[in-house]
Amino acid sequence: SIGWGGEIHDPGLHTRLTSPSPSARIVAQILKNPPPYWPTIRYLSLRGNQINVTADEFLMPWKYNDYIHAIFGESNGLHGALTPDGVNAIDMDEVLRTGLLDTPPFRRFKKSFMAAYGLTENATNMSMVDPNPSDEPVVDDFDPDEHVVDVETLNDVVTLDDVMKNLTLNTSLGVKKGFEQLQLLNLKNNSIQEIREGVDVIPTSLVFLNLANNSLTSIDMTVQPMQRRWDARHNWIKMYRANFTLNPDLRMEEIQEHDNKTCEEHEQLFLEAGWDGEAHLTADINGYRPYEENNITGVECTKICPYLQQIDLDVTVKEEVLCRCQDGYEGKGLDCTECPQGQVTIREKGWVDCQECPEGSVATNNGTACECATGWVYDLKDKKCRECPAGTYKDTEGNDASCKKCPKHFTSLRATTKGEDCFCDKGFYLKRADNQCHPLPKGVREEDAPCGPDYADDSTHGYHAAFMVNEGYFELETKVNLTVPLLPIKDVKCIGAVGPSATVRAVLEGGNQPLELGHLAMVRGINLSAIYETAGEPTAPNRSLELLLTISTYDAYVTSSPVLVECPIPEACEGSVRHNNTMVEKLNKCKEGHEGHLCGSCKRGWRSVGTSLGLCRKCNNKALNVLLSIFLYVLILAVIFAATVLSQRSSTLPRASVHSMLIKIALNHFTVVSALARFGVQG
Repeated sequence: SIGWGGEIHDPGLHTRLTSPSPSARIVAQILKNPPPYWPTIRYLSLRGNQINVTADEFLMPWKYNDYIHAIFGESNGLHGALTPDGVNAIDMDEVLRTGLLDTPPFRRFKKSFMAAYGLTENATNMSMVDPNPSDEPVVDDFDPDEHVVDVETLNDVVTLDDVMKNLTLNTSLGVKKGFEQLQLLNLKNNSIQEIREGVDVIPTSLVFLNLANNSLTSIDMTVQPMQRRWDARHNWIKMYRANFTLNPDLRMEEIQEHDNKTCEEHEQLFLEAGWDGEAHLTADINGYRPYEENNITGVECTKICPYLQQIDLDVTVKEEVLCRCQDGYEGKGLDCTECPQGQVTIREKGWVDCQECPEGSVATNNGTACECATGWVYDLKDKKCRECPAGTYKDTEGNDASCKKCPKHFTSLRATTKGEDCFCDKGFYLKRADNQCHPLPKGVREEDAPCGPDYADDSTHGYHAAFMVNEGYFELETKVNLTVPLLPIKDVKCIGAVGPSATVRAVLEGGNQPLELGHLAMVRGINLSAIYETAGEPTAPNRSLELLLTISTYDAYVTSSPVLVECPIPEACEGSVRHNNTMVEKLNKCKEGHEGHLCGSCKRGWRSVGTSLGLCRKCNNKALNVLLSIFLYVLILAVIFAATVLSQRSSTLPRASVHSMLIKIALNHFTVVSALARFGVQG
């Protein structure tokens, strides 16, 4: 145990600096049993002795030694609270100067007090040491005078001032902080549970307080207002360093958020306002570092702002203020979870909850940043991603990459993501033999705004219109088995605006992988009504239909270029047909009655005989043909009869010229043939 004079010292002066008069009974105990006073001691080491006393009891014997600079009390089993009782002391010089030991209540302690410190009989301060002290035992006398109070029997609440006033004495004695020159107090590796009453417990000159690895649960860190008690004032802000780490149960609610202010800004604010009795402990906005303990990930923690000192704390003292989730994580304090794939948190932008990146950007760096997606480029002026313009593409993610220009005579939609998606500009087609764009061949054309005025900008809403065959021309075509996407009716306002999933595929023989022919808007010869009227529910996803259709040999990848032929009968070829101003549903439309290659054949029920241009003409009905046949038959018989009669008559006449007869026969023949052709008699 720690004590002096063979006794355990009473626990404290039972006073505070704000009420400086000490307990009269405790003063009597101190004067009767004077504490150690070794003015030459500078460093006191009692570490590792397992003393097992309270923190106050450990400090009390040494607080009157104002010249001690450092105390080492590690691993001593110290417990309880650290309070002002372990620090506050009476001023021994003031005891001598005021003559307290000459007053009736304390006169009996004078001899033993002087002898304990080797002072002269009339000493007025602790430096007046007797050069020849006596070795004789000292016995204090007790004056039994009924007017002299026995201070040792008083209650602790009776102060020295109370006793002096009762005896009409003016003697008074103040309380001061002990350890006047103590700079280092190391009490780590003990079981101290709390620090009470703020500033009153901190020695005035203390620079470093080490209470690491204790059992602290609370610390009172209040400070004295600036205008009060300058002589005794000390606060946490003046201490150079305090270490409270490895105290897992310690909680400090007074730690404040940084409020996006630096430590310097916080310090300036409360210096301008003056001390207000609070410690002003704030998190350091610039001190966040990754937290790497207990296998916790995605967390970063900071320290307390080091205004004029450094306070070392475990982040658990107030984890919701000192710790936060790193970018890419969400949560609070030490409880952080990683954002789902494709989502981010970016604290700098105020995004503390996982969310999708803005339009045109994607999550990168494990959900810690949003950078421009493919097809989008970073605008340094507006600080955001914008679509690559038509005629360009961007095939990499990131804010540093720029949009690349499509090759010559190629263009693209806005926000194109790869060079393969560049397509030939208006007036050009892709020749697959050299993969270059060439001018459209004679006999085809492109028309603007295939979807009407709402979709005039094709590069925004879809592909350019598929080129169309002109009148008088015929494009080579072939029959192909196609897999065509089914579309809800709501999607067909403009086929070009339908998404890239609307891809037509050619079904190859032998079970080989289907050949992609391109977007639905670009494959000519598909009847649009056939692919949405059977679509069923509008929400049915990814449904398709297999059809045998006649399409261009170019669209079917049979020829590398469109093959166009001028029709022998130009009026029979009417060119391509677009369905409801959306897509080319008929590659080669023949004039009514015509069919086949180059529209050169007449359909059944049509004929081309008897027309001046070779166009097919619809045949008459069968009844009319029968009547005409009978009429011609009768007419022929009549002609034959007339010829016979004329022949008989001619035999009685002089013989005519042979040449004249041949001419008449020829004229009759052409007359009959012309008549037959005119009336168009056929089966």
